[in-house]
Amino acid sequence: MPQTVLKTKQLDVADREQLMLDVTGDGSYTTGGYDFLPANCGFRSGGLSIDYVEGKAPSGRSLRYSKATNKLLWIEPNGTEVANAVDLSAEVARALVIGR
Repeated sequence: MPQTVLKTKQLDVADREQLMLDVTGDGSYTTGGYDFLPANCGFRSGGLSIDYVEGKAPSGRSLRYSKATNKLLWIEPNGTEVANAVDLSAEVARALVIGR
């Protein structure tokens, strides 16, 4: 699980909520990503589903969400997943999360 997920903004659009989150990595990334469940995002509804995640860190690394596995993956600028055990504790990605 990411070391920190901090909600910075929340908007409601139709039956979806949009959150801006600051996601900080941990000291040892696990291949396959972090558990990232809807209830952990801070949706007002309690979190039923995550439909979309887009995020980027100043380093150029980005975030990708796997709906099939409920995992948040860190992606290198070249498009590959961050290697196992990489220290991401200094990485903070601002992410847009859409769900309900």
